Amino acid sequence: MILHLRPDSYLNKLSPDIYNRGFSMFMGLLHNLIKRIIFAYQFKNKQNMEILKPTYKETTVNKVNQGTYFKLNPSDTAPVWVRDHYDKSSKTYACHKYDDSNHEKFLKGTRKIYIDFTF
Repeated sequence: MILHLRPDSYLNKLSPDIYNRGFSMFMGLLHNLIKRIIFAYQFKNKQNMEILKPTYKETTVNKVNQGTYFKLNPSDTAPVWVRDHYDKSSKTYACHKYDDSNHEKFLKGTRKIYIDFTF
């Protein structure tokens, strides 16, 4: 007796787990290949990239609107502050830290601050 098997008949006998392992192995290899291509492209173009230095615009507290983000020092490590309301009794502006709204400070309107930065 001669058995005639279709070419894909052996696939029917395999468990679905083998399909999943094969597919995830293929996706892993594809992912690694894409990562290597992106790394090579970035390495090649690294010479053409500029290093951007942060620029700050100096102004005073009374010239910015409520809700404006600012820093008290023109440095990357300085905390970011948010301007709040004006306190008429003390003639100062309430400001709080962006990360901690309970940390509040009252600044005079003539206090120099730095705006127009990216964080």
